[in-house]
Amino acid sequence: MTLITYPTRVHFSEGVLEEALRSELEAHDFSRPLLLCEEEAESGELAERMHAGLPRRTRPIQISIGPADSKYDTAERTFPDLVTAQPDVIVPFGSARAIVHARKVRHYLLQRSPAFGTTPRPLDLFAVPGVDGLPNPCRTAFDPSLPMLDAVSRSGLPRIVICDPSVAQGATNEDAAGAAMDAFSRCLEAYLSDAYNPPADGIAVDGLIRALASIRGNLDTEDKMIRRELMAANLNARLAQQKGIGPTQLLSDILREPHGNRLKSGPLARVLLPAALGGRTVPPDRQLHLNRILDLEGDQHLDEEIDLIIGDLPFAGRLSDLGLTRKDIVTASAQIDEPLSDAVKTTSSAAMSIMEAVL
Repeated sequence: MTLITYPTRVHFSEGVLEEALRSELEAHDFSRPLLLCEEEAESGELAERMHAGLPRRTRPIQISIGPADSKYDTAERTFPDLVTAQPDVIVPFGSARAIVHARKVRHYLLQRSPAFGTTPRPLDLFAVPGVDGLPNPCRTAFDPSLPMLDAVSRSGLPRIVICDPSVAQGATNEDAAGAAMDAFSRCLEAYLSDAYNPPADGIAVDGLIRALASIRGNLDTEDKMIRRELMAANLNARLAQQKGIGPTQLLSDILREPHGNRLKSGPLARVLLPAALGGRTVPPDRQLHLNRILDLEGDQHLDEEIDLIIGDLPFAGRLSDLGLTRKDIVTASAQIDEPLSDAVKTTSSAAMSIMEAVL
């Protein structure tokens, strides 16, 4: 049985941030938002805009993520203070990494609150993504021992997403290229997934078209239209992942986790995607559709044709060029033995083969 659920509400418009944030906090009667961002965004223009969008009676709590902090570090460090502060909603902003850390903080609060004498409940999660959009779904399902999680929480998606393309204007060309690569790989693997979900297929195809336009176009930070389309591509990519997380995103997340913010997902996706597609059999109808929307010749293997499309992006071609070693890929492949979603069919040996091919 296919269960199709899209519980997220999205605001998408240039300059909508302050108005949307204020209206959603007021509509949900939230007065103690936890604002979470990376250190570099803590005192920047985006942080000022976030505070400007808070209702007058709001008492915000703000925490920042250091460059080397893991999501576990952030949750452990902030948990005692947050139990005292009692936030009623978590609002990460500025990056996919901030949203990942916010999800872990929410999980810790829900899981550990009884030890502090408080009633467990899932906090709402709002998100203001940057140029890199929303993060991948969690590799493992939420702990089944936490029955308080509702459908929105279990999806891993924020309840409210505020996509304001003006937020992405300050991104570097390299970050924009990484975001385009992420959106492209996520949409492609979602479309190629065996899971049956027609709405997700349509979303993935639309995202592919937008991501391809970004990859083949000019990622000039001054072009508002390109930033808008890139943000739309990344939103589509995450929504399409209701079909499951693909091998490229799975391995990218596992490889990045021990390295804090040193490794970016876009450069990893550029290296891993062709290898993950190698030897893959694509159903003829999907291959024909891909040939049309990606302007493929159709006389080469899909991995080779995709490698040509992404070949001009400003990223390294091998994992070793990104500073990774054989020890890193052995450690990563071992983690595939963890319980994963049924939609993730990558095995430890297959993961090792993909990574060895591009080490």
